[in-house]
Amino acid sequence: MLSLSFLFSFYVIVLFLIFETTWSQTNLITNPGAENGLTGWTSSSNYNTGWSVSTLYPHTGTYYFFSQCTSSCTALSQTITLSSGSNYILSFWAFGSGSGSFQVTIDTITLYSSFVLPTSYTYYTTTFTASAASMTLTFTSVDDTRLDDLTLIVNSAAPTYLPTITPSAAPTTVAPTYAPTTKPTAPPSANPSYLPTFPPKKSA
Repeated sequence: MLSLSFLFSFYVIVLFLIFETTWSQTNLITNPGAENGLTGWTSSSNYNTGWSVSTLYPHTGTYYFFSQCTSSCTALSQTITLSSGSNYILSFWAFGSGSGSFQVTIDTITLYSSFVLPTSYTYYTTTFTASAASMTLTFTSVDDTRLDDLTLIVNSAAPTYLPTITPSAAPTTVAPTYAPTTKPTAPPSANPSYLPTFPPKKSA
C-alpha cells in the first residue's frame, strides 16, 4: 500500500511540473504591465477619453493601465501574432469603481462580455482558439478601470489540431475465375477381374 508521504510527494512533483510549464511559457503580449507606458498598445493616451498609465494602484511593479472614460471611450488594443487553430490562455488583474462596464474581445471573439468590475483587484483567466495568424486583443471600459499584469500564453494542456487523414480507396473486389474440373480417368487395375480362357491341349 502506498504511503501518504509518497502520494504527497507525487502530487507536489506533478503540480511543480504544471506550474513550471506555465511559467516558462512566453508571454505574447507586449508591455503587459504598463511599465513602458502605452508602448505596444493603441488608445487615446488620455484616461478621460480612453486609457493611460498610472502609479497609484499597481498590482505589481510601478505602473498599471487606467481609464476613467464615461462616454465615447477609446478602447485599449494590441494586435498579436498567433497560430491559427491553437488554443491560448489569457489572464489579467483588474478592478473598477463598482459601476460602469468592462469588456474583453479578441477580434470578433468575446472573451468577457460587458460586466461591472469589483472594487479590488480580481484575477480573470479564460481560454480561446485562435481563428487567424494575427488577432487584436481589445479592452473596452466605461468608468474607472485599473488593469495590470496581462498574460497571453499557449495553452499547452490543450491539444492542437489533428491532421486530417484521407482514407485510402476501398480495394477493388475481383471475382475469381474457376478452371473447369476435369475428372481424372481411373488408372488400369493391377488385378484384372477376368482371365483369358485358353482351349485345352489335345493329347498325342
